[in-house]
Amino acid sequence: MKKPKIYLDTSVINGLFAYDALAQKSITQQLFELIKFKKYQSYVSSLVIDEIGGTKDPFKKTSLLDVILDYRLISLPLTKESENLAQKYLRQKVWTEKHKEDAEHIAIAVANNLDMVLSWDTDDIVKETKIQQVNKINKQSGYKNIQACTPREVI
Repeated sequence: MKKPKIYLDTSVINGLFAYDALAQKSITQQLFELIKFKKYQSYVSSLVIDEIGGTKDPFKKTSLLDVILDYRLISLPLTKESENLAQKYLRQKVWTEKHKEDAEHIAIAVANNLDMVLSWDTDDIVKETKIQQVNKINKQSGYKNIQACTPREVI
């Protein structure tokens, strides 16, 4: 059986350190146990690494980057293809320029033929209406559908 290919945005990695949201932290830990046992092919992107790089607390920054290394998460680049797809999402007003990074996260996953994007951001990424719009654009552009869900939904 083919392993699902999942993209983890920065909020998921941050979920491991969500000391103020213990239920979210526990679910995220369960997800990473599944990743550890290779239930999924797991990916991040250069955007995730850049976002983590902006973390002010040096200890937390190192801890977040260590997650990527320790779990051997594959990092995908923001390519011209994914940039162009993200621009289509912005032109079709799925996201505004203010949320350009959300469009880029999704576009990287789509351009790399991943199955789903995992995020704790239920306002801007894991939102059914947005993913329906994304999948309409994907179909018109020759890409397959993508799913977006929280870690809770996949464990």
